Amino acid sequence: MAGTGTGAIVLAGGKSSRMGTDKALLDFGGMTILERTIAALLKLTPNILVVADRTDRYKLACGKIITDLYPGIGPVGGLLTGLNAVGEGYHYVVACDMPFLNPNVLALLMRAAESPLDAVVPERNGMPEPLCGVYAQSASHKLLKYLEDGGSSARGALDVLNTRRVGEGVLRRLDPEGRCFENANSSADYERLKSLL
Repeated sequence: MAGTGTGAIVLAGGKSSRMGTDKALLDFGGMTILERTIAALLKLTPNILVVADRTDRYKLACGKIITDLYPGIGPVGGLLTGLNAVGEGYHYVVACDMPFLNPNVLALLMRAAESPLDAVVPERNGMPEPLCGVYAQSASHKLLKYLEDGGSSARGALDVLNTRRVGEGVLRRLDPEGRCFENANSSADYERLKSLL
């Protein structure tokens, strides 16, 4: 049975070290990048969790902020925190710094989610994009073991999960220019993405 998408998890706990400032709060077309992310997700589900290092970091019009239970170890800790806070089923998981997030792409990934899969992620340039996908809440125990064994890479985590990859050719039908996965990691990235507005 296909996943129902009971919620969405936004990973906003990073240090933004390459950017030098909190990238979730950067202005992008009159909204912060985090607000744009949430607006895109609201087209899919009203149940949104933002995982951050502090619950007072952001002021949200909707959604709930929860504290990262595994701070300082990267996005896998935030992912595990989010999955531990949601109910059963499949959930959207995205990073907070993708201003062109495409709800249609996420919906396609959700349609591909079915038991016994732990994750469905898109591919770009032959590589998986682990921070824009769909994850099963039941995958949390595998992710915890991965962290306990010293793992920290989000792509590496996909190797311990039963993961389906959706090819770029399929995704391009919904996102012809491939902007959905563009992220603002640095000032140069941010300026380039703003120029695409």
